Amino acid sequence: MLLLAFVLAGIWFFHQAQWPYLVLCASYIVGVAASILVGESLAPSTTARQTSAAFAFLLAVLFAFFSIGHLMVSTGSY
Repeated sequence: MLLLAFVLAGIWFFHQAQWPYLVLCASYIVGVAASILVGESLAPSTTARQTSAAFAFLLAVLFAFFSIGHLMVSTGSY
């Protein structure tokens, strides 16, 4: 699911007029992040630090995608 999200982000990056790809990518990233949180709440792992780092990384990627998208829209370079 995460690999598909990055593929969709790549498609969006090269074809910026295709906004549904960015939205679908973001929904996949939110789904993966929610899956991590639910998995940790049901059965905490011994590698909690790695899981927290993965969750933070996914949220940072999501924020970066939307920031890049907003920047491209505001500058008119899409």
